[in-house]
Amino acid sequence: MEASQSDDSFTSLTRAYNDSNSLIIRLDTDPELQRFELLLKGLRPETFQDPNTQMYVTKYIPDGLPKANSRGIMEIYNWVSSIINKAMVQGNFPITEHGYSEAYENFQFWFRVDFGTFLLNNYYEFGLQESALQGLIDQACLMVYTFTSRLIGNEERKSMSQTLKQVDSTRLHERERGFRLFGNNKQAS
Repeated sequence: MEASQSDDSFTSLTRAYNDSNSLIIRLDTDPELQRFELLLKGLRPETFQDPNTQMYVTKYIPDGLPKANSRGIMEIYNWVSSIINKAMVQGNFPITEHGYSEAYENFQFWFRVDFGTFLLNNYYEFGLQESALQGLIDQACLMVYTFTSRLIGNEERKSMSQTLKQVDSTRLHERERGFRLFGNNKQAS
């Protein structure tokens, strides 16, 4: 019986840990934004093991030309990161009873128009590479469209709310019955 309770406690703790991690992963926009920044700078990461320290080190290797000058890279990055961020994931694009979201379709259209206009208006000031312009627009739009699709029908907020409930209820359940790890013999009353 004690082994069963210990197994249940471990399973509950593992589930809470996994749910907490899924929440962190869901909200972590940094990896996508870092990849976009590297694209703008014309770099790619390369990881190798340092023979002296045996530690893994990441270096950024040139992979083509930068898409813009330093100011352009900063401004373009800021534009995209204003949408791809932790706060934005709490938005909502309402859907019809048939699953269509006119708000999402309008957002996609106007993001492409506004972002393209932003780049063209600042073309010379940002030192943009003509050959990279269309690819840059496409890359930013694909990232933004994919990220914001999580907001259709408020599904992301519902899913996140469910994850938070699972984490909270698991922790509450553990407190109520007494966690039995490391010889804690406290019994639930």
